[in-house]
Amino acid sequence: MEVHIVGGGGLGREVQSMLPHLGWSMAGRYDHDSARGWPSPDRIPSGASVVLAIGDSREREAAWRRMAAADYHWPTALHPRAFLQDPESTSLGAGSILTAGVTLTCDIQVGRHVLINLHATVGHEVVLGDFASLMPAVNLGGGARIGAGAYLGTGATVLPGLEVGAGAVVGAGAVVTRPVLPGQKVVGVPARPLPQRKG
Repeated sequence: MEVHIVGGGGLGREVQSMLPHLGWSMAGRYDHDSARGWPSPDRIPSGASVVLAIGDSREREAAWRRMAAADYHWPTALHPRAFLQDPESTSLGAGSILTAGVTLTCDIQVGRHVLINLHATVGHEVVLGDFASLMPAVNLGGGARIGAGAYLGTGATVLPGLEVGAGAVVGAGAVVTRPVLPGQKVVGVPARPLPQRKG
């Protein structure tokens, strides 16, 4: 299969390096243009296979919204060295990217265009909303709920059964020990909201 990669940064290069492992080839690669934004459908042919290799959750969704009206195929990029312990009980949404070393156990729901990066681990009965991003070495305990567009930084941990709301940001290395509200930014061990700037 030939794929068009949208994303010119590091993740775009990583996805490009995955292609031989998937038996895919690259038809083109596109980056954000300061004047035109993300690629418009006139740059990628109708019916093409497209992977959104954009690390930032909000930017990935923005690119998808710009391109959603076109008749594209959104393949799921599952690296052969990603480990799905129970594939039959795990659902992977269209356009999601799972890189090498990722581990998913069982009864997991992964939404559309989700990024699960190097060596992240996802426990049983976890739900990942559309456009969520797990950076390298994130650890999600069983039953965690990650809202649409949430971003979890490198090495973050979410304890079992907790929810990270839509659009929330969890800082690198943070340990989530209580629910994170939608849009909230938390850091530290245990994770606490960033203080609001005055003035």
